[in-house]
This record gives sequence, C-alpha cells and structure tokens, in this order.
Amino acid sequence: MSSLLKNPAKEKLKSGGRVCGTMITSVTWPGIMEILANSGWDFVVIDTEHSLYNPETIEGLCRAGRQSGIVPLVRPADADYHLIARMLDLGAYGVMVPWVDTVAEASAIGNATRYPPMGKRGCGGNMVSLTGLPLAEYLQHANDIMLTTIMVESSVAVGIVDQLAAVPNTDVLVIGPTDLSINLGVPGKFDHPTFLAAAEKVVTAAEKHGKAAGIHVGSLKDSEMFAKLGFRHLMCSADAAMLRTASNELAAAMKELCAGGAVGKSKSSGSASPY
Repeated sequence: MSSLLKNPAKEKLKSGGRVCGTMITSVTWPGIMEILANSGWDFVVIDTEHSLYNPETIEGLCRAGRQSGIVPLVRPADADYHLIARMLDLGAYGVMVPWVDTVAEASAIGNATRYPPMGKRGCGGNMVSLTGLPLAEYLQHANDIMLTTIMVESSVAVGIVDQLAAVPNTDVLVIGPTDLSINLGVPGKFDHPTFLAAAEKVVTAAEKHGKAAGIHVGSLKDSEMFAKLGFRHLMCSADAAMLRTASNELAAAMKELCAGGAVGKSKSSGSASPY
C-alpha cells in the first residue's frame, strides 16, 4: 500500500484505543502541521465552519499533515455533498460534519465519503495520481482509511443518537459541547447532570454499534472527565487558544524578569531556542 494511504488514528480507534487531536482555525502556514505532528497529536481538524480557509490553503495543510504523519481531517461548513467531496479531493482523510440531526443526513454523509460500492463519492482530484496505485486498488484503500465523523450538537440528535450510530460508513460521533450545552439549556456547563446524561447516551450508542464517541473541549481537566466516561476520540483546544496560553505564560515570566524577579517563578520559562 502507498504510504500516503494510512490512517493510524482510525486503526487505533478500531482496536478500541483512544486518540487525541486538536483543531486549527486561524493558522494558514503548512508548517503548523509539522509542529503538531512532532508534538504527538494523532490528528488535527482543519475547521472551515468558523474560519476563512480557502481550498489552496486546505490542500497545503492536508499535504503537510500527511507528510508529517498526523492525520488531516476537515470540518466542512455543513453536510452538502460538494463541500464534503471537495475536502476529501484536497487530501483530507476524513470529515467532521456539524449539526447532524437526522438519519437521512447521516446516511448522505456516509455515502459522500465512500466510493462505490460502499458509498456514492465521485472520483476526482489529485490523490489517485499521488499514490501511484491502480484505480481499483486506490478506491479500496481510500475507503479503508476514511474517518467519517458526525457531530451531535442538539437535543434532537441526542434523542435519536442510537439511530445515528447505526448508520453505515460513519466511524465517530463527536459532541460539540458548547452548542449542545446551549441547546440543552445549560450553556457552558459541561458537568451539569443534563449534559452528562446526554454525553452518556452518546457513548452508549456509539459503543453499541462499534463506533467511537468523541468530544472537543478546551482543557485537560475536561478531557480527563470525558475520557473516564468512555469517550475515545478526544479533541482539546485549537491553534489560537494554544498560542494565547503559551504567550500568557511566557509573557508573565518575562514580565517578572523585567521587574527584577527570578527566572523560573512562573509556570513557563519558554524554550531554550528562540524558535
């Protein structure tokens, strides 16, 4: 098999393991994928729902991700076939589709991410040429590596989560906690009993149908809480938030130094290298 067509994150999930990933919403430089890969993240989601990424940028980010060994995924703005198929043609190894509230929509997403006979994805883009594989072999491997994620972000989705989890060609059900908590009437309260009850339903449904449950939170503390509940597709933070945190810690240490304090009192003293 071509080295291009491997998805270790999917393989780990299929074996019952956990994977950790993050999201980029702001940085367009392809080198960000190498940094995240070298940090040890399993996957990264390139967000196009709340960002301004253009197709050329997405293609460059996906290419850098594949070459660096981190699995590149994309969140399209919605479940439109052409948005999903285009992200895959640009080199993404899967999609994370927001606001999936019906079985019909989940089925359409699954079909859009798989070539026949598994689905209805049209064949195009540069990936066939890049792999150098015969067409039939490429189609099979492309189906095998595809990681299709649907997002549970409403009480409607929670109410039919068992049906959503049963849909073929979907691999992960990811909770969008901010939108789901708002929809459940407990905005931002991820430890609220109502939210936790919904989260447990998602885990139960996903595991029942051989899928993984996932969630995207902003802190290690929340990640630990949901890992204990059975979530295995764990996403934490995003590029701008990580930059803010690192900048705050290093700036605080530098301000201490400038004020005559001792280096090392703050949480972070930064890297030995300027880069």
